[in-house]
Amino acid sequence: MGCAEKKAENKQPHGIDNQTIDAYYTSHADFFKMSDPSHLPTNLIWQTGLNEPEFANIHAPKGGTLHLAIADFPRTLRPVGPDSNSGLRDALYDTNTLSLVDTHPNTLAYIPALASSWALGDDQKTVYFKINPKACYSDGTPIRTGDFFYNFYFMCSPHIQAPWYNNWYTETYESVTYYNDFTLSVTLKNKTIDPVWYGNLAPTPRHYYGELTPDYPRRYQWSFPPTTGPYELKPENIIKGRKVTLSRVKNWWAQDERYYRGRYNVDNITYRTVRDVSSAFERFKKGEIDIIDLTLPEYWYKKSQVPAVKNGFIERAIFYNQVPRSPAGIYLNEQAGILTNVNVRRGIAYALNLDQVIETCFHGDYKRLSSCAEGYGRFSNTTIPPTPFSPAKAEAAFALAGFHKKGKDGILINENGKRLSFTLTINNGPLQEMYTLLQNEADKAGVEIILESLDPLTVYGKIMSKKHEAVASAWGGGFSRKPESYWQFFHSKNALTPGTNNITNTADPELDVLIDNYITTESEAVAQSLSCQIQEKVAARYAYLPTWYCPYYRVGYWRWLCFPEAFNVMISDNALDYGLYWIDENKKTETKKAQETGMHFPEKIGTYGTADLSEIIIPNG
Repeated sequence: MGCAEKKAENKQPHGIDNQTIDAYYTSHADFFKMSDPSHLPTNLIWQTGLNEPEFANIHAPKGGTLHLAIADFPRTLRPVGPDSNSGLRDALYDTNTLSLVDTHPNTLAYIPALASSWALGDDQKTVYFKINPKACYSDGTPIRTGDFFYNFYFMCSPHIQAPWYNNWYTETYESVTYYNDFTLSVTLKNKTIDPVWYGNLAPTPRHYYGELTPDYPRRYQWSFPPTTGPYELKPENIIKGRKVTLSRVKNWWAQDERYYRGRYNVDNITYRTVRDVSSAFERFKKGEIDIIDLTLPEYWYKKSQVPAVKNGFIERAIFYNQVPRSPAGIYLNEQAGILTNVNVRRGIAYALNLDQVIETCFHGDYKRLSSCAEGYGRFSNTTIPPTPFSPAKAEAAFALAGFHKKGKDGILINENGKRLSFTLTINNGPLQEMYTLLQNEADKAGVEIILESLDPLTVYGKIMSKKHEAVASAWGGGFSRKPESYWQFFHSKNALTPGTNNITNTADPELDVLIDNYITTESEAVAQSLSCQIQEKVAARYAYLPTWYCPYYRVGYWRWLCFPEAFNVMISDNALDYGLYWIDENKKTETKKAQETGMHFPEKIGTYGTADLSEIIIPNG
C-alpha cells in the first residue's frame, strides 16, 4: 500500500542434471556432433577482423550513473518466453549480449566478439569459430563450446514457450560440431549468401539453467541470467513496477579488447518507470533524467524551447543514420472479419491520408515508407510507390468487396447492412494525434476506424495472441546486411500461431515459396531479385500498410553526458547505441553550480551523420 517499493524475488536456479542434458545430445547425435581439431579442414582461411578502425573514444573516463525513463515496467525479465519482448529487452539482452562475431558499425565488416577468429567452409553452409579464451560470463564462468550446444537444447525446448525460437532453430540449422572447448562449427540446412550471419550464435549458460522443465516461465520470471555483455542486473537492483538498475560488470572480460575499449563507460544505468512522455520530459527538464528523445516535432520545435536549453545546460543533437528502416505501419489481420477481403484492405490503404499526417503532425520532417524492406540498398524494391490518399479509389475497392451504399453517417454498408468498420489498436501517447487525423480523413472514403488506445504492454499481449483486427506498430531490430524478417513476418508457418511475429496472419503459398527460396539461395543476384518480388507480393496483399520513417534521431541531453566527436556510428538507432557515451563529473558539478549562480553556457545544437546518402552501402562479401 502507498509508496513502499517492493524488491523483486529472484528465484535460484535448480540443480544441473548433466545426465539428462547429455542424454539429449546423445539422442540427437546427428545434430550434436563430436570431433577433434585434427578433423578441421586444412584449407580454412581464418578471419580476425582486426584491421577495421576503432570507433570509440578510448580515453573516455569510467564511472557515474545514467538516469533513464521507460514507459512500462516489463512483465518479465526472462530473455525468451511469454511477455519477454518488452521495451527493456533491448537494454537487457539485445545490445547487452555478445555473439560469436559482431558487425563494425561504420564499415559493416565482421569483427570479433566472443570468437577471436572464424572461417567459412567450402560447402557455403558451415562456419567455424575459435572462442576467445578470455571470454566468460558475468559470474566468472568461462564460455566454452558446450554453451553453444546448450543454446540449441534451450532454444528448441517446448518448455520455454517461445514458438518463434523453436521454429527458427529447428528450420535453420543442420548441426553443431564440437572440436574442443574453444573450437566449434555451425552448419546450416541450406546454402546462403551470408552463412556467417546465420551461424553467428550467442551462448546460453548451462550452469545457470540446467535441465529445462515446464515451470521455466514461472521459475525464471524475475531472473537475469549471467551475461556475456558489459552490464548485469543484480536481484537487489530490481524494484518491481518502479525501476531497475544495470551495473557494469566488474573486470568485464572484453573491456580492453580492440572494439570494446572506450565503450560502456558508465558504472550504472537506472531505468525508472514513467508512464507517459510528458511526465518523462518534465523529469528531464529537472535533471532527473539525463537524456530524452526529441524526434517528435512537438518536442523538438516547441517543448524543448526552455531556459535550460537556452542557457546551455541541456544540449541538443540531430544524427542522420544509415540503417534499414523499421517496417512501421498499420498491420491488418487477414483472418479477422471484413479484413479477410483483399479489396477491403486495398480500400483502407487508399483511405489513409499519410501525407497529411507527415505535413501536419511531423512538420514535413518524416518520409513515406514504400515497402516492408526499405534501406537495404539493392535488396530494396524502389519501384513500389507509396499508396496515395484517394477516397474515390478507396470507394471503388470497397464496392468490389460489396460495400457500395453509404449509411446516414456516411459510412459504407453492404447489402446485409453491415458497416465498413474495423478497430485499430494503438499505443497510448503522443502519436494518438496522428491516428485521430487518419481516422477523420478515412471517413471521407466511407470507412470507420475505431481507435483503441492501450498501454504498450497490453497492445503487445493482444497482437501476440492474435486477437487484434488491426494494429499500428513499428518493429525494431539490429542491423543486418539484407532483409532477414520475411520468414517471421509473412511466412504461413508463423500465421495464426500465438507468440509469433506474423501479426497479419498472412498465409500465401506463393509467398512461402519466394521466402523459402530467398533464404536458401547462394546467389546474391538471385536473393536481390527474390527480395524485390517478396516486397511486391506483400504490397499486393495490402495487409501491411507502410506509414512513415524518420531519416535521423533527435535528442536532448544534459551537458555532462558526453559523446565522441562524430557523436555516434552510422548504423546507430539511438544516441545510446553502442555505448560510446560517458559522464563528465566535473561538467556535472560545473553545471549545477552555474544553475545556482545564474551563469550560463552557449546554446548548443549539433548536426551529425551523413544526411546526403539515401541508402546504406553494403560491402561485397
